[in-house]
Amino acid sequence: MRASRVAPFLIALAFPSGLAAQGMRVSGRLLDAGSGAAVEGALLEIVALQLQSVTDSAGGFAFESVPGGVHLLRLRHLAYGELADTLRVEEGRGLVLQLRVSVRALELEPIEVDAAQRPRTGASRSYVVTRDQIEPMIGRAHHIGDVARAYIPGASVSEGRNRAVCLEFRGARGGRTTGCNLPLVVVDGVPIPAPAQFLRDTPVQDLERIEFVPASEGAARYGMGAGYGALVIETRRSGIRARPVPVQAPRFPAYQWSRESGSHPSGRTFVAAAIGSAAGLAAGLATVGCFPGSAGAEGRCISDADASSALSALLLPLAGAIAGVQLFGATDGSRGQLLTAVIATALPLALGYAMYVDGERSEFPGSRTIGATLVVLGAPFVATVTDRLFRRARD
Repeated sequence: MRASRVAPFLIALAFPSGLAAQGMRVSGRLLDAGSGAAVEGALLEIVALQLQSVTDSAGGFAFESVPGGVHLLRLRHLAYGELADTLRVEEGRGLVLQLRVSVRALELEPIEVDAAQRPRTGASRSYVVTRDQIEPMIGRAHHIGDVARAYIPGASVSEGRNRAVCLEFRGARGGRTTGCNLPLVVVDGVPIPAPAQFLRDTPVQDLERIEFVPASEGAARYGMGAGYGALVIETRRSGIRARPVPVQAPRFPAYQWSRESGSHPSGRTFVAAAIGSAAGLAAGLATVGCFPGSAGAEGRCISDADASSALSALLLPLAGAIAGVQLFGATDGSRGQLLTAVIATALPLALGYAMYVDGERSEFPGSRTIGATLVVLGAPFVATVTDRLFRRARD
């Protein structure tokens, strides 16, 4: 894993240059702090200015047209990882540095200055929006997407029905099939799980720096999640920090009882469901002629019942159990979901009825016992559990 560190920075000495209006030249050599050998193939970057230089075989590097001020100097190398420090350039003064790098720190030592100027060469693969560019957008930009569109080439912004921001960059739009191909959004080093809402709701004045990293480099930095590029955002340390939007992970059960003063009245709900189911069962048995004292109560009355009579033997205990949980399971803040309770309670009732009929026809008492237990106790239990788990808030 590539390391990323920030080390103390030694202020470099410089002498005046007559090319201050055009910016100064910053050059030097990169050496290994332990051996003193030149470090070749390191990528040095002045981040906010999109200036890059790769060290040669002698460790040499150079940046052209660097304005005065404090800049972030970043180093990347396969052996040393990623390191960073601040670079101070004074107006009217060129700068030549000797950098010493180790796996722990990046050290800068001042040496003689060469104020010669050469045209700027090379282009950065990323695009940076600094605080100086952000400030004029305060009060004008509605959200972060407007800032990105103003300064980053190829940015496209649109809003959905709920005002969620869709920010896409050149290349991502061409591969769109459905939805919005948002880049990976990283805020203060933390990937944001809900970038559309974050881009919409974060105040522009809280931003310090924005960097867009194209997909080709984003995948190397942040993995496959940056398939449409990465938008790296730094917020202001002295102001209100923009907070990442937390992931709303799926929760079970869906209803959170912390919203209410009490818990689910499971005891009374089960008793009410059992009473309602028993009353419905008695009415159903009477319908098919199996109720004690009814004509035809003796013998195989249930297995011989016709389809309509058998259906009533199921629907009546189902209705009784559901009525019990709906009436006695309700609280001041919520009640059970009726349709979910009906579907869940019907399953043990139907299974119990089928097992009882099968046991009666085969004269297998064990099957009849299991079937009767499912109808009398299983259905009320399932109705109670379902009422506890699946609820809706009262209107």
